[in-house]
Amino acid sequence: MRGLEVFVASDTVLDAADFVNPDSPTLGLQDAIDALPEDGGTVLVPEGIWALRRGLTVPSHVTLRGSGPKTVLTRTAHVASRLLQTARAGDQLLQVASTEGICPGDELSLFAYGVEPVRVVVEAVEPTTLHLREPLAAGEYPIHLTAQVVNYFPLVRTEGRPDQPVSGVVIEDLTLDGALIAGNTAWRTVAPPLVHVQGAADSIVRRCVVQNAFGGGIQVDHGHDNRIEDNRVERVRGHGIVLLASADSAVCANTVRWSGFESEKTWGNGIMVLDSADARVEKNVVELSCGDGLHSGAAEAQRDGFWAYNVSRANGKDGFYFCWNNWHTVLADNTLLGNARCGIGGLGAGGQRGDRLNIVVRNTLLANGSAGIALDGGSLNVVRDNTVSGNSRAAPGRSSGILLQNTVHARVLFNRSSDEPPDNTQRFGIQELGASDLNLIVGNWCEPNEEGGILYVGWRTRVWENTGTVCGP
Repeated sequence: MRGLEVFVASDTVLDAADFVNPDSPTLGLQDAIDALPEDGGTVLVPEGIWALRRGLTVPSHVTLRGSGPKTVLTRTAHVASRLLQTARAGDQLLQVASTEGICPGDELSLFAYGVEPVRVVVEAVEPTTLHLREPLAAGEYPIHLTAQVVNYFPLVRTEGRPDQPVSGVVIEDLTLDGALIAGNTAWRTVAPPLVHVQGAADSIVRRCVVQNAFGGGIQVDHGHDNRIEDNRVERVRGHGIVLLASADSAVCANTVRWSGFESEKTWGNGIMVLDSADARVEKNVVELSCGDGLHSGAAEAQRDGFWAYNVSRANGKDGFYFCWNNWHTVLADNTLLGNARCGIGGLGAGGQRGDRLNIVVRNTLLANGSAGIALDGGSLNVVRDNTVSGNSRAAPGRSSGILLQNTVHARVLFNRSSDEPPDNTQRFGIQELGASDLNLIVGNWCEPNEEGGILYVGWRTRVWENTGTVCGP
């Protein structure tokens, strides 16, 4: 709880149909939002296809509510034009190869390889020249780095800041369709998400369909006490759902499919939590992502995450990936099935920034391509009461059910890590490699497996009361 102040939003309800304006870049939807009183209210968007030339900005205490899946927000026909002259901070004119399809009021993204993209709004259009509403605030966009404007923009956004957040925003019962172009993967790693909740508190995105995105699906960042719940995110070129630099927020009961869609098969995680504290990720289904199904990590420290009752299956990398600096994360009661790499991978990775004091408990890890659970460095992590079976499917007999690589002070307790004869694919039930030592391996059931129960290499590792063969130094 971050304070006792309670704000009651206005009960004003406006029908967006009363504000329709075909000449407006938002077809009048932004006019309806702006017509609400200062203390907010609700805008109802009726069924239909609303092709926008500029995204909607939702302020504090406003609910933007569709009428269900048949209320579709999308963008107009794809527009992209290369710059003819390098653009720099302070410029208010862009020289472009063509202005076909670009109108005053349009929102565009300005891209160049290796440069942070920037949003621009067009004030006026001349042949080969775009007049911008405001000068470029920063950056340089060289033509030799294929500088280009494209009509990529969030269809719905908030514009808060950590020191001045918006609050009480609700985005619900909408379909948001990015109208991606088949085969065009340009800018997919930096293109904005279709829903971008930035600098918000006590806000919700729920019961939306987010699909065909040129970049990510839903991103919530630099806020607190927000929820992303009961959405369906499909066919996005970037990550499905991202929670970034957030506190006390939740991602619950969403379905995410085909993240990294039509990419080079190396990018696109289903649900990703970065640089956040006290995040809860529960009861989601993530499948067919090109990258990891679930991904948790931080540049500095990510603490007290709770991931439970999720299903992560048939993803192109790990079912769940620990990516640096996870502390006090609990990963409980998840099912990680048929992923191309590990069921759970990367636990401990990062050297001095490795994962510490995390708990992996009561998860089910079946038929993954490599190890069921892979620890790689780190210390003081606990792996207990998991069911690990039939893994190493990509190379039968190569990977073990639970693998400890260069890992110290781990506790591997009361797991079942075994195969079902006659198709033994796991090398060992539990295996130490490299500089692993000082681990505690107790009470695990590790038979049958292809080569044996437990193989350990650490002179100070303790192995007690397990079922299955044991081989050590």
